[in-house]
Amino acid sequence: MLNSTSSLPIQNSTTSGAWNSGGTAGAWGGGGGGAAPSNGYDRPASGAVPAIATAGTTDSRKKEADLNRREAELNKREAELRRLELEIRNNPAMKSIKNWPKYCAVVHHDIAGEIPAENQGMVKTAYYAFLGFIFCAFYNIAFGTSAGLIEGKVGIGNWLWSALFLVAGVPGAFILWYMRLYNAAIKDGAFKYAVFFIFFLGYLIFVGWAAVGPPILAKWSLTGWWAAINMIDKSDAVGILYFIGAAFWSLEFVWSFWTLKNVYTAFRGGGMSMTQARNEAARRAAGAV
Repeated sequence: MLNSTSSLPIQNSTTSGAWNSGGTAGAWGGGGGGAAPSNGYDRPASGAVPAIATAGTTDSRKKEADLNRREAELNKREAELRRLELEIRNNPAMKSIKNWPKYCAVVHHDIAGEIPAENQGMVKTAYYAFLGFIFCAFYNIAFGTSAGLIEGKVGIGNWLWSALFLVAGVPGAFILWYMRLYNAAIKDGAFKYAVFFIFFLGYLIFVGWAAVGPPILAKWSLTGWWAAINMIDKSDAVGILYFIGAAFWSLEFVWSFWTLKNVYTAFRGGGMSMTQARNEAARRAAGAV
């Protein structure tokens, strides 16, 4: 009789290991020795920077460098323009060229060429105020007091006063306040601005007085509202001319007040003050002694 144990085949340990251990068992999710399954995507190594992020950083750096280069070029051009502008302003030959008024030049006047760009608007406003004063003073004598003199409503004394306002007032306004502002805008001097304010305030008072035309001093010498109201009782035609003159003086007063406001805004915006103007005046006085 054969032994029952000897007739049974002995199982190889290596065969059963195919279901429980490493090797091929890893294909069924068994041991940890098998390779991890691949899903078709490669994972970047630890610490590696994606190529897309690197390219984006490079492009931003290039754009920043290009912007810095353009800014440097603009600053260089601006500095060159400022240098040329200063050379033109400080050129005595250019300042000696008389070009104003256009058909009878007696002085050099060039807002675009001499005044810095940030101050040109302010100076132009004052220039129009000066031209407005010329027009008002001319109308005052040509169509106001002259018409009254012809009709016998205005005396020769009043006409002479109106002539004085034109002959002396126009060059006085040009020298005392307009050129003061013109030069102050070129050199940005607080003292020059302060002198302008003093004379321009006096001018503004005169224009306001002319617009009112009160019956004091030379009663009919200015075509103001008060004079126009009284003149209309004497002569309708001359009274209407006086009313028109009063309107012109009033517009000149409003524009001049606006000019004063613009100049004062530029004065304060430039970091200047009346204290600085007094200090400059003290230095000038000490240097003159």
